[in-house]
Amino acid sequence: MKKKLSLWAFLSLILATMTICIFSIFYYVTIHQSYRMVRVQEEKILKNTGYALSRNPQVIQTLKDNHYDQSLQKQMLFLSKKSNLDYIVLINLKGIRFTHPDSTKIGKPFQGVMNKLFLREKLLCLLQKVL
Repeated sequence: MKKKLSLWAFLSLILATMTICIFSIFYYVTIHQSYRMVRVQEEKILKNTGYALSRNPQVIQTLKDNHYDQSLQKQMLFLSKKSNLDYIVLINLKGIRFTHPDSTKIGKPFQGVMNKLFLREKLLCLLQKVL
C-alpha cells in the first residue's frame, strides 16, 4: 500500500513550486526589460553619432571628394572612444572605406555579409531619414 503525502508535505511542495515559478517569471521579466533598455540606449547612441557625423562638414567633404583624410581618421577614433563604440567606419556608396581602425583597410572595398545592393539601399534609407 502506497503511503500518501501528509498535508504538511503537500502544502510545502505546492509553496516551493509556486515560489520557483514566481521567481522564474520575475527573473525573465527583469532580464527582458533590461535587454530592451540596453538595446534602446545603444540605438540612441548609434543614431545620435550617425546624425552628428552626417552634419560634420569634414565627413561631407570627404564623401564628395572621394578622398581619404588622415585628420578624419583621428576624429573617428576619438569619437568612437567617446561614444563607447568599438569603431566607426566611414564608407561611400561603392563600399570604399575612408576610415577604419585598421589603417591597412582604408581605401579598400568593404567586405562582409552585406552585398552592394543591400548596402546601397540601407545607406539611402539612412540618408533620407537624417536629411
